[in-house]
Parts: sequence; structure tokens; C-alpha cells
Amino acid sequence: MAYVVPNSTVVLLKNISLTPTYENTVDYDNATAQYNDMYAHKLGQWDRCTYVGKNKQQGTIRLESTQGLLMQQATYMMFKNTSYEDKWFYAFVTDVTWVNNVTWEVSFILDVIQTYYFDFTYSRCFIERQHSVTDAAGDNIIDEGLETGVYEVNYWQDIEEFKELVPAVATTLDHEGNTIEPSAGDIDIVSKVDGITIGGFVYKFDNLSDWNKFFTNAQDGKTDGIIDTYTIPKAFSGDSIKVIGNSTTATTQINKPEVVGNLRGYVPRNKKLYTYPFTYLRLTNMSGNSIDYRFELFKGDNQTHLDKCTFQSSCTRLPNPQGYVYPQFYDGVNLNYDEGISVTDFPKGCYVTDTYKAWLAQTANSRTLQMLGASGSAIAGFAGTLGGAYAGVSNAFSGAQSTFISTSGADYSSLGNSSMGGLQNNSTLGIGGLSAIAGLLAQKEDHKVRGQRAVGNLSVTWNSSRDLNTIRLECMCPQVQYSKIIDDYFDKYGYKQNIIAVPNIKARPNWNYVKTVGCDVKASLPSSLVSQINAVHDNGITFWKNLDSIGNYSLDNRPV
Repeated sequence: MAYVVPNSTVVLLKNISLTPTYENTVDYDNATAQYNDMYAHKLGQWDRCTYVGKNKQQGTIRLESTQGLLMQQATYMMFKNTSYEDKWFYAFVTDVTWVNNVTWEVSFILDVIQTYYFDFTYSRCFIERQHSVTDAAGDNIIDEGLETGVYEVNYWQDIEEFKELVPAVATTLDHEGNTIEPSAGDIDIVSKVDGITIGGFVYKFDNLSDWNKFFTNAQDGKTDGIIDTYTIPKAFSGDSIKVIGNSTTATTQINKPEVVGNLRGYVPRNKKLYTYPFTYLRLTNMSGNSIDYRFELFKGDNQTHLDKCTFQSSCTRLPNPQGYVYPQFYDGVNLNYDEGISVTDFPKGCYVTDTYKAWLAQTANSRTLQMLGASGSAIAGFAGTLGGAYAGVSNAFSGAQSTFISTSGADYSSLGNSSMGGLQNNSTLGIGGLSAIAGLLAQKEDHKVRGQRAVGNLSVTWNSSRDLNTIRLECMCPQVQYSKIIDDYFDKYGYKQNIIAVPNIKARPNWNYVKTVGCDVKASLPSSLVSQINAVHDNGITFWKNLDSIGNYSLDNRPV
């Protein structure tokens, strides 16, 4: 058997933060760069060593040295069996033990990633996590399943079009409270408001004097022409006193959080924190109803206003008005009516009507006729009675025995049935006429006593009483402590991907984390080595661009 001259080279290295757990490794462009970077950390070199053997990727080698403290600084090693192959092997130093005064035994485990780094290639596999190539807000939206804690309001903006209210009246009267009497059909008695044709009109009053004038005039027997009185937002009431046509639409925009640039003062490095579920937009009517929106689903108009969220708002003006606020250019829909929120419960007013005056005005003609009839009956009755009496006296003077005018209890039958019947009937007629007049006077007094009556259902909300009848847009985000925790997590492990693709270890400038499921590298190596390389990627590994930067997550690792 031929004698083999010892010709292996062993280099012990220090200050290299690579371990058998394969949490970290280094991404080199070529073998030369790999050798130069490793060799720059040389602790000591031994030439003409015997063959460095390894059994199941681990082994030991004895080296001559009298510097025990120096030997124990070794963390990594590289070796080459020149007589057999021109290849550098890289290994983790797991232990350095003393043998004798001039000998130390070094235990090592082969680093299969660095040793065979240029001997395998990636193929498509399932990628669970890795650093993304781009990091604009909305580029990475796969759910992370991370704890976010209690949300806080980062900033807000009010939609104030519902805040200032003006009184309105739905009525069949004119805007001054007078009866409308169409002449020859040249005056409309119907109007169209918010797409609904009504047999009347809606008026809004910008000042209380005009409103007061309307109700003052309407007291004169015309309050039945008032359908309802309520309030509507001034912003949607129109320019004229008569409310007609459709309501105007108001536009409100709020900046996206990446434009504001912080979350409760904290500036995140990873833009995914500006997207749902970490940050989102809440629309609330300040009365317990709200809708949540995702900032990343607001796309703007024809690629404009991409940094803003746009909302439209409007309101009906008929009795029981309803406001509505809805997003624009959201979730692929230009006007997304389906994801809006209603604004209701606007304050309603009431008014006092004088029913006595109304009764006088409404029954003036009938009461006049009744009074004339009653008065006529009374006069006719008394006249008939007097006439009957006069006829009886006349007959007595003409020779008939009669004591009609006697007070001694004489017989009155001589006056005749017709005279007595006329006397009785005419007396009743006169008394009935007086009773009718008294009844009319009694009705008048009763209506006078019950003259004042409140009409309408007065209602007001707490928000309206506090001038808070508004809609609010709120940017919600985690508390600062949670934002920092999540940001650090993204720094180290990138974003969840859940895609089938080729692992990308060159997406970021300083480090790239990759975690696969079922990694399948291609290499002309023993299956045990291939399986080990695959397992390293399935467990997750970070590829650093510089050996001395390992673990330094303070570096700027934003996409270039």
C-alpha cells in the first residue's frame, strides 16, 4: 500500500457566528469570495496535516499547539485534503479539548450549506415565509396571525356635513304659511324631492324669523296643512327656501397611514404594518354603529389619489331624513354603496297650534248659518205666541163667552183648539231657538278653553345636543409596544408568503430569511446530504450578505 504524504491544510477561525442549528448562514456570490471572507477570520493554520476524515459529517482532528487560550477561541474551521481533492470544507467547531502539553483535539460538524453552497440549486417549492422583493403598503397582505393587542386611534377626520342643521317643514301651504289657491292651473301643488313626487312642498328655513312667520300665519285655521316639521343638514338642503330635486353629494378624503408616516408616533420599518389587520380605517356615526375598511383596498381614481381614502356623503330631505356615507374607489367598486353607513335620528321639532282660532276659522260659515237659523226660530216662535194670544182676545170681544184674560180660573176652551194649539207650538219653537243659540255659545267657550295644543313628536339625540351630529373617520392601529414587537418580527423573519415558487435569497440588501415546506434542491450529492440541506430550509434559515453582520438587525434592510 502506497504511503500518502500528509498534505492536508486546517485553518481554525474565530469570531464567526455560524452554528450547527443553521439559524444563519452567508450568501456568497462565488467560492473565491467565500474563501477570502472566511480566511480573514483566521485564528491559526496547520499545514501538512494527516487526512481530515469525517464520519456522518462529523469528526475530530488533533493539532499541535501550546497556546491553549488561543485554541479555545476557535468557533469555526475550514480544511482541504489537497492530496485527494482541491475543495475547501467548512465546519462548525463544537469542542476543543486538551490532550497533552503540545496537542489539542478539535471536534467538528460539517457545515453542509457552506461546504456545498455552489453545488446545489433551488427548484419550486412551497414557501411559507421569506423577505419580499417589494414592501410598499399593500404589496404583502397575507394574514400573519399575530397578536395585535388593543387598538388605538392614530388620527381621525370628521365628515361635518351632517353637523349644522336647519329646520324644515313638509306642508301643503306656501313658505309663509298661507293657503295655496291654484288659479287656472298655473300654480303647482306637487313637487319632486329626492326622486319622490309628493302632494305638497318641503321648505327649509335658514333663520328662525322665517320659520316663526310660517307657523304664525298657519295658526289661522291652516295647521292641518302641515305634514311634519323636522331638521335636515344645511349642507344638503340646497340654495333656495323650497327644497326640490336630488340632494347634493359631498366628498371627504383622509390620508393613508403611510402618508402620515407613523403609528401613534412610532415609525415602522416594515410597511405591512400600514395594512390590515395591523392598521385599518373605521367609519363611525358616533352612536355605536361602525364599519371597518382596509386601507390597501382604496385604489384611487385612475391611479390618482392613491395615497388617500375617498368617501361620498348625501342626505334625503323628506320627513325622517336619512344620511348615507359610502367609500369611493374601494374594493374594485367606483361607488361602493354596499359598504356604507346610515345617519338617522336627526332632531324633530313640534309646534303649538291654536285649535280655537282654527275652529273659528274652519266653522265660520256653518256657525253663521246655524246662528241665523236659531235666531229665526226664536223670533218666529215668539211672534206666533203673541199672534195666537191676540186672536183669542179678538174672539172674546166679538161676542163669544171667554175669560181668556181673566185670572179667576175661568174656562179657556172658548179660545178654540186651533188657538190653544198655536199658542203651545209657537212657544216651544221660541224656546228651542234660544236653546240652539245657547248651544253654539257653549261650543265656542269649550273650544276656547281647549285652544292651545302641541302637535308633532319632539325628539333630540345626545349627539345633536352636544353638536356632535357627525361622522368620523378613524385610523386604528396597535399600541406602540405591539407595533414594535411586530416590526422586529418582520425584520427578522420577513412576511408570510404561502406560495409555490423558487426561494429568493437575494431580495434584500443585508439579510434574507427563507422557510419552506418540502424544499427540493437539485444537487449531485449523496441523498443524505440533499435531505439535510432540504431540512435546513424547511426549518428556516437566514442568509446574510456579510459574515461580520450576522445578527445585526439594526442594518437598513429595505428593498433596493
